[in-house]
Amino acid sequence: MKQGRAGAALIRKLVEDLMGPTCQCGRGKRPKQSFCKECFGMLPKEQQMALYRRIGNGYESAHAAAVSYLKAAGVCQ
Repeated sequence: MKQGRAGAALIRKLVEDLMGPTCQCGRGKRPKQSFCKECFGMLPKEQQMALYRRIGNGYESAHAAAVSYLKAAGVCQ
């Protein structure tokens, strides 16, 4: 299946965020982890497990759901 520009840009952004040193909340995180330890720990277990999905196999929606959850909790911008 061919990706459009928007899909490719989303994947690039997700990979950059995943490999980067900063969590959505501004704290440091380890590369290859979606969030810092504190933010990850705030997520319900089901959402934590969903973040282990691969990009292109559900990670995108799992990440979006986790960000929404953390924003609603007042943790992320």
